Amino acid sequence: MNIRVQGWRPFAASALAATLLAACAQLPGGPSRAPAPASGEAHDTAQHQLQIINRLTWGANASAAREIAETGTARFIEAQLRPATAVRMPAEVEAQIAAMSISQRPMTELVMELEQRRRDVDAIADPDQKKAAQQSYQQEVNRLANETATRFVLRALYSPDQLREQMTWFWMNHFNVFQYKSDI
Repeated sequence: MNIRVQGWRPFAASALAATLLAACAQLPGGPSRAPAPASGEAHDTAQHQLQIINRLTWGANASAAREIAETGTARFIEAQLRPATAVRMPAEVEAQIAAMSISQRPMTELVMELEQRRRDVDAIADPDQKKAAQQSYQQEVNRLANETATRFVLRALYSPDQLREQMTWFWMNHFNVFQYKSDI
């Protein structure tokens, strides 16, 4: 599915720049606004932690706030920049994503099947049958698009690797075309 939200490109570029700046601010030797306190991490205040969470994730939530409070700002950023190889989400969410046809079948197989259905629709001569077949085809395309959007939202909400999810969205949005633009 190709999701295109008009007007988000400038926002995405700003968000990327803010994310990178936030990450650099916590790296050794990175820019800093104030000298580090003698004890504890630099800028490890609740407000600064909330800013970091908002820059690196899809938004502050209780689990991110708890994680950054327990590990500290620098370790939270490091965990987002170098996520674990296995992303663990709640079991219910993983089960819901696994049940989707876009998770069960290879994308190339789905695309080939849809393309064949489109060709079959084009070959129908009877206008009423053709219209019914076109509607069926479009319903399937919409169903797959809805699955893709649902998977995206579930991952954005529940993935512990929020920066990875934001960057996935950024590049997907950057390299894709609006879903209803037709075959190009």
